[in-house]
Amino acid sequence: MLVDIPCTCWTITQTVGSGTYSYVSCAGIGSLVTVLAGESITVCSKYIPCMSTCIQGSAYSISGLGTECTDNQSCIPEPTPVCYCYTVSNITRDPVTVNYVSCETGLPSQYQLDAGGTFYVCAQEGTVTGGTVSTTSVLCTTTESCQPAIPCNEYSIQNATQQALIFNYTNCNGLADSVTINPGDTLNFCGNVPALIPIGPCIQ
Repeated sequence: MLVDIPCTCWTITQTVGSGTYSYVSCAGIGSLVTVLAGESITVCSKYIPCMSTCIQGSAYSISGLGTECTDNQSCIPEPTPVCYCYTVSNITRDPVTVNYVSCETGLPSQYQLDAGGTFYVCAQEGTVTGGTVSTTSVLCTTTESCQPAIPCNEYSIQNATQQALIFNYTNCNGLADSVTINPGDTLNFCGNVPALIPIGPCIQ
């Protein structure tokens, strides 16, 4: 019973001079490939590619990648996708569907963006459609890294009532926070309160 030998990927690296190597393709056809000095070529072969003999020399090296293949093209690794931070805005009066390829999963994804909304996402280059799309030169790996920084401003608030007040706000870490202000007291604090006019940027 004949045993079918699987094809695997082999890399031939020529350090000096040039060399012509023979190998057997997956179709069982004898093939030749010439490798120039300083080049590396990957071939898909049933057996180890050979020069005049299969003895490794100082002028070249042959290494098996251990990857099964069907042809030489299948030995070339897929390029790593480039991911950028994208900002998508919906300036219409209706929801829009944003389509993109996620950098976290590598899969096509969708996001329903409400009218007037803004969506920040880390996506593969050139895959974002829907809404008004703008990109930055910021490389990314996760959508979380594309979220805009939370403004951190200094505010001043006074309690002009006769009883203590609990004031709720968003702190500079983006978390809900609160503080108690006694009657007649004025409190300066750092956070993000769009309804208030800030004194200026908070210096922490």
